[in-house]
Amino acid sequence: MITPKGTKDIGLAFRKSAAKTLGHYPASVVEGLLEHYGLSEPCSLDDDAQLKSILHFANDICFFAPSIELAAHFAGTSYVFCFNEPNPWPGDFQGYASHILDAAFLFQNYNACLDEGQRANAVRLATDVIAFVNGKAPWNAFNEGQHGTAVYANGQRTFTSEPPTPETIKRDPFIFILSQRKDINLTLDDLMKVFTDFLSS
Repeated sequence: MITPKGTKDIGLAFRKSAAKTLGHYPASVVEGLLEHYGLSEPCSLDDDAQLKSILHFANDICFFAPSIELAAHFAGTSYVFCFNEPNPWPGDFQGYASHILDAAFLFQNYNACLDEGQRANAVRLATDVIAFVNGKAPWNAFNEGQHGTAVYANGQRTFTSEPPTPETIKRDPFIFILSQRKDINLTLDDLMKVFTDFLSS
């Protein structure tokens, strides 16, 4: 979807698009964003690695940030989980926790392709989802001051009631830190626009 013409010069295209989208902010904002994701010029990454850096940003702003924001401000009770099991199939994303992999674990259609720990986590995930849809709390709620989060990773399921940190959930808090800077008044919506503008260009 992002690279119908391949990855050639994708980092350059992202840098130009981000600079245009955030052009009304100080240049240091764009520079900081690019530096954090390893996309500053001169960039030592090849085109494929730059694509993965862009996808890292996309994951942070399109999936991680919305899930935390929605869970924190949902009117009812919300539950958060992080699915960090690596993709077992050969290809560009083998070894990464890739999009929709949690559905493959949940429905257990591919258990024959998973190792023993991953199969056990597939059962745990399905059990937790069944409990949730039957009105039972699978773990502490997130938005009742408890920050309850389940993490499925490396064949294990762990729980934390601490606010999400990189150590506990293996997610990058950079975009939250950037959007909370009082001196620039940048919002998560502005950062989402960086990705949607790039995608549409």
